[in-house]
Amino acid sequence: MRIVFITSRIPFPPHKGDQLRAFQQIKMLSSLHEVHLISIDVSGKNLTKSFGELEKFCTSINVFHKSRFKAWWSIVKALFGSTALQVAYFFSPKLSNQINSTVRQIKPDLLYFQLARTVKYAAGLQEYKLAVDLQDAFSKGLMQRSRQSYFPLSYLFSLECKRLQKFESDIIRQFNHVYIISNQDKEYFNSIPDHKKIEILPNAVDTEKFSSKSVAKDIDICFTGNMDYAPNIATALFLIRDVFPLVQKEMPQTNLYIVGANPHRSITVYRSANIVVTGWVDNIVSYYRRTKVFCAPMNSGIGLQNKLLEAMAVGVPCITSSLCNAAINAISDQHLIVSDSAERTANEIIRLLMDQDRAKQIGDSGREFVHENFSPNKVEAKLLTLFRAIQPKEHK
Repeated sequence: MRIVFITSRIPFPPHKGDQLRAFQQIKMLSSLHEVHLISIDVSGKNLTKSFGELEKFCTSINVFHKSRFKAWWSIVKALFGSTALQVAYFFSPKLSNQINSTVRQIKPDLLYFQLARTVKYAAGLQEYKLAVDLQDAFSKGLMQRSRQSYFPLSYLFSLECKRLQKFESDIIRQFNHVYIISNQDKEYFNSIPDHKKIEILPNAVDTEKFSSKSVAKDIDICFTGNMDYAPNIATALFLIRDVFPLVQKEMPQTNLYIVGANPHRSITVYRSANIVVTGWVDNIVSYYRRTKVFCAPMNSGIGLQNKLLEAMAVGVPCITSSLCNAAINAISDQHLIVSDSAERTANEIIRLLMDQDRAKQIGDSGREFVHENFSPNKVEAKLLTLFRAIQPKEHK
């Protein structure tokens, strides 16, 4: 099958979750299908270096550029309309015409859109079979952020939530095939009549890259992620302000590492001898391997947390929240530990740091869980099965 894969940013290098997911799927689909990549770019960066790795899996690569100024101006104009802001940010009538022309030259059997924000480019291309990877229930995440923010951000998040809810509902009704990352995200759409067509398609974890090795463990507690993302900022501050002081009362020499790109100032002000805020790191695997306890007690956010699966794949004993665990369905106190309070989280960290046998047992069990459920082979088999069921439309 000839597939045109449309993304809102070029998927390599995979710094963000959507880039990683797109890159994984492109590699998997290319084993049986002909993949043509179309990406929107608003970064203004030279992306030539990204092509080398993508060319291994893509028959053609087309990148269409929209200036960052025009992207933000589109948001300003959208405030006075009804279009979801993130859709307006990436959409351009000029690019739509160019993409329309490119698609017709390729003559694909399937158009595969990644994220709701790209779907507006489907206009005028209904003669083709249409599939979309929503990835997460984005409107659900916006609902959470509107409740946790102050005016005017609370208003903007609420506005975007309502617009995106309607847009997501329209997509689910109109598209032939809809994919999402976890069951809890799928359940969010249960009120939509066509919700049963949604298929769950998890991310894969590179279990060869994220593998266990015997190295010196000098990091007591670790949390990772893009540290300019609001749910990650909130979690880092929860660990720093609420959890870590309780741990230090019992174990004063304990250290906490906050690892990830673009740390927000609200996090960096806590840098100290015991609190390390790294910023961008070249090799995240080495930090997992050095870690005694990985802690991601996230109480906001959506989808499936790659950071948690990566740490589990390395064999690090992990503590997370009910919210995060609902996306992966691990068994608490077997594959990981679920905690939703600062006190319990601190107590579990202390217990794991002091009881090496228990830490190893949970770490080993977590690694097996990831291998059984999220290995590339498992996810690739499901992706290819889903695409095998697609019957392309006849078109001129």
